[in-house]
Amino acid sequence: MAHTTVTAQVVIDAGLARYKDPAETQWADAELLVYLNKGIEYVFKMLVAARSDLATTVGSVTTSATQEFTIPDDLWGICPAGVSLNGITKPLGVATYEDKIRGGTTATSTDSKLYYLTADKIGLIPIPNATSAAAYTTLSVRYWKKPSALALSGNMPYLNIFNDAIAAFVDAMAFLRNQESAEIVLQIYNTLEQAVMLVIKNRTPEV
Repeated sequence: MAHTTVTAQVVIDAGLARYKDPAETQWADAELLVYLNKGIEYVFKMLVAARSDLATTVGSVTTSATQEFTIPDDLWGICPAGVSLNGITKPLGVATYEDKIRGGTTATSTDSKLYYLTADKIGLIPIPNATSAAAYTTLSVRYWKKPSALALSGNMPYLNIFNDAIAAFVDAMAFLRNQESAEIVLQIYNTLEQAVMLVIKNRTPEV
């Protein structure tokens, strides 16, 4: 199923919960979709922890002669050495917002060397001047892409590699619903984690 279009509806319909309840008298699609999205969210966090490229994307931010610029809406975090000015292969260094405060807000340069993040902005130190903004029109940003909650018609993420593990998670959460045991919920998440880590380990060459 990898590299093909597989929707959330297809994954739900192929699960044991739907097989046992084709008339949707016990579990509506909407309920199973909630479990599916929870599974996707957890897989994403594991991919970030493992620094897997499956959860990354590359975006661009248009620069100008100012200090801060709006970041992509789906940016969860920036990958190591993930920010560079177009035309410059060396990545920018990382600074904290406190570094920006200590450094002041008036120093400009044709050569920004550092970046920092706020809640919704990426900033450069020193501030780009007009010459810099003309020469380096964009920032290339490689970042962890936050998954959007899927509708039933939405396509499954991560090249469908984790569809089976997520489907098993959905079934387990559905069957658990009336028991509501925190211990069992933890076991279900642990099972998903083991399945995902096995895939990650085998996709990453050993050095």
